[in-house]
Amino acid sequence: MTSNPRLVAPNLTGRVALVTGSSRGIGRECALALARCGAKVVVAAKTVDPTPNLPGTIFTVAREIEEAGGVALPVQVDLRDAESCERCVADVIAKFGRIDILINNASAMWWHTMEDTPVKKFDLITSINSRGSFIMTKLCLPHMKKNNYGRVINMSPPISTDFMSYRGLTAYNISKFGMSMSALGAAAEGQGCNVTGNCLWPATVVESQAATNFELGSKDDWRKSTILADCVLSIINEPELTGEMLIDDEYLTSSRVGLTQDDLIVYRKNPAVEPRRHLAEAVHKGRSFGEQVARGDVRQVSVDKRSPIESHIVPPSGGSVPVPEPPKGYKSVTSSSQQQQQKESEFKGFTPPPPKEVESSSYKPIKLDYTPMHGDEKDDPYASEDFSKFASSVPAEEPGFKDDYWMKISSGRWISNPRARACYQSILMGGKMGGAVGGIFGVLAGGYSMVAYRNFW
Repeated sequence: MTSNPRLVAPNLTGRVALVTGSSRGIGRECALALARCGAKVVVAAKTVDPTPNLPGTIFTVAREIEEAGGVALPVQVDLRDAESCERCVADVIAKFGRIDILINNASAMWWHTMEDTPVKKFDLITSINSRGSFIMTKLCLPHMKKNNYGRVINMSPPISTDFMSYRGLTAYNISKFGMSMSALGAAAEGQGCNVTGNCLWPATVVESQAATNFELGSKDDWRKSTILADCVLSIINEPELTGEMLIDDEYLTSSRVGLTQDDLIVYRKNPAVEPRRHLAEAVHKGRSFGEQVARGDVRQVSVDKRSPIESHIVPPSGGSVPVPEPPKGYKSVTSSSQQQQQKESEFKGFTPPPPKEVESSSYKPIKLDYTPMHGDEKDDPYASEDFSKFASSVPAEEPGFKDDYWMKISSGRWISNPRARACYQSILMGGKMGGAVGGIFGVLAGGYSMVAYRNFW
C-alpha cells in the first residue's frame, strides 16, 4: 500500500527487504511501506536503545511492523564494520533464506568546507556512506543473482560535475556520490539476472531526524518522508528501470509513473505551502538561481550548530549567485557571438597572459615550475602547462637550471627542454672551445639545433 492513492503498490509477498538506517526517519517509513506490501522486512540499524535526540530503535520499528500484521527481523549492524555487515546478511539468510530488496538508506551528515573537515570525520562519513553501502551491496548481490530477482536502491544524489555544488560539501559529496556509484555498479553487474540498481534523492528537504536535529530550514518547507517511500515502491515495481539517478518528484511526475503536481500535495508537511526545490532541475552558473541551486548535495539550511552553511548556496530574495572572480592576471575568453550569453550565464574560462620576454641576443636560461603551452605534447610532455606559473629569471650558474628552462629564439617561438637544453649546450660547448673556429662551431651547432627544433614544431 502506498500513501498516495494514485500509485500502484507492488505485491511483495514472499520477498525479503533489508533497509539500513531503518530505526527512524526515512528508513523507518520505507520499512513500514515495504511491510504493508507483503515483504518480510529486515530492520537493520545501529540503535538498540533510544536517546532524547535519536528516538526509535530497531525493536520499536520491528514491533510496529508486527503489530500491523507484517513480519520483521530486527538486526543491529554497524556499517563501519565489515564483519558486522557480514553477520547481518548471514542472519537474514539464516532466517529467511533470501534477500530480494536492499535499501541503502543509512547515512552520516557533514556539511563543512575541506579546511574545516578533520580527517577522522572524513573517514567516518565515507566509511558509513560510500564504504558501508558498497559492502552491503556486495554481500547482497550474490543472493539476488541466485534467485534471479533483486532491487538495490541507494538514497544518494545524482553525481554532479558542477564545481559550485562542492563548496562547503566536498567531503559529504564524496561519500554520497560513492553510494550512487555502488547503485550504478549493481545495475551493471546485475544485468541478465533481473537485478536492478538505482539512486533516489529528494528535491526538497524531507522530514527526518536529521532535518530536525540540524534545523534544515522551516518545517513548512519540508515534504513528508512518505514521498521517498512511495518512490521506493514504484521503483521496485519497474523491472526495466535500472542505472538511474532519480529525483523524487521528477520521477513521480514522469511518464513512467504519471502523477501530476497536484498529486504531490499529499506529501507536503504543510498542505498550504509548496516546498521549495533546492535541487535545481536545470540551471546555469552565473544566472539568478532564485531559490534553487545546482543539483547534488546542496540544499539550503538554517544552521548546523557548529557552523552555518555558507550563504552563497541560496541567494537572498531571488538574488544572483555571484560568479567567482578570475585569478589575477587572467582575462575572460569569449567569442563575439557569445558575448550576450556570457553576460547572462557563466564564466567560460581563462586565457593565460603572454610569457615574459627574453631577448634572443642576451639569452638567459630560466628556472621554471612549468614549461610552455606551445609545441608537440607527444615530444614535450610539459607543453600543456601555462606560462603564468613560470618562476622569475635566475643566474645561469644556479645548480639544476640546465634541466628546466625555456628561451625565445629569433623566430619568436619559445623552446623548452629537451630541445632547448640541446641548443644551449651546443652554444656553451662552442664558447668553451675558444677562438674563431670554436665560436663558429658553437654558432653552427646551436643554429642546427634551432632548425631541427623548428622542423619538429
